[in-house]
Amino acid sequence: MADPSITGTATAEGTAGFFDSRSAAAAPSLPAGKRLPEGLLNSDLGWGTNSGEVKNIVDMKYESALPLVLEAGVNLIDTSPSYRCRRSQAALGRSLKRLTARGAVRREELVISTQAGFVAFDRKEGDLEEFLKDSILPETGLAEADFLGSAWSMHPDWIRNQFELARRLTGLEAFDILLLGSPDMGLRVWSREDWRVKLRTAFGAMEELRGEGRILCYGLATQDGFRTLEGGGTLLDLDEILSCARSAGGAEHGFRVIQLPYSLGMLDYLNAVDRQGRLLKDELDKHSIFVMATLCLGQGQLAEGLPPAVEAAFPGLRSDAQRALQFCRSTPGLGCTLVGMKTREHLRENLELLAREPAAEAQWRSLFSA
Repeated sequence: MADPSITGTATAEGTAGFFDSRSAAAAPSLPAGKRLPEGLLNSDLGWGTNSGEVKNIVDMKYESALPLVLEAGVNLIDTSPSYRCRRSQAALGRSLKRLTARGAVRREELVISTQAGFVAFDRKEGDLEEFLKDSILPETGLAEADFLGSAWSMHPDWIRNQFELARRLTGLEAFDILLLGSPDMGLRVWSREDWRVKLRTAFGAMEELRGEGRILCYGLATQDGFRTLEGGGTLLDLDEILSCARSAGGAEHGFRVIQLPYSLGMLDYLNAVDRQGRLLKDELDKHSIFVMATLCLGQGQLAEGLPPAVEAAFPGLRSDAQRALQFCRSTPGLGCTLVGMKTREHLRENLELLAREPAAEAQWRSLFSA
């Protein structure tokens, strides 16, 4: 793995210029407080890089997809060392190096995220416990007790280790967003008080990276943490998380992003309430938290067979996959809808949406009154 060679971060001027130079629809008109830090602009569709088998042919598809994604007007890219055993980030790095070298795109035009938390195999799948003992522990100096199930940790040294791994894989000097993946795993094992202490310490490491100019902001990525529990409420509590961020970084802390699942079939982002009975979405809006939506096609289950009411709400689209994505990207206040794309067919189908504006709010809300 080469040392980082692509310098800089996203900038307000760079991201604005990305859209000025392309024929795609303009960046979404989000309220100022919902945008990412530093006045960054992002496409309302983002490129997810988690799907696909651990094979060379899939690596090649990701490499060849990036130019098409950028040309269509997507400038937000979601990555992680744990995606496809480090291979998605490596493929992205190879493609980015070629594109930046010939001036096809500038680093400051792109908003790129990475994650820390899960153990990422070294380009191949294997036994987690064996990989942890043979590779991860000797490399990091951490103890087996610092990991849950040999698979996940939010130890500050692990966060920095995974951030440095992401830099080497991609060739990027810095990332714009660093997400702690699945912090709710700790709540299933530790007491809530112990978990808060560990989260504050993890945020401390992320604040250090922010102070070093390695990231612009940070946040959490969760599949289940903000889903409604049986009996009400959610496992993760936004007030608690923000309190930990303030303890780590003060009033001007860098906690600005949450990544969570959201789709026509998974509406917790809209409906979940916290322990005080407040709507999660209202609290995220109140604190200007940028929300990145994942699983927007329900792992493919929403790509076909949607009810007629959805087609009626989003006329003129040629597939249920487009309608499912249009529902998400039209959601008021949502920061970005992530979708995995690597085959040319899916790229063409999904990226066609960028030539259309998101649906008007009244049109979007008509689904809930049908």
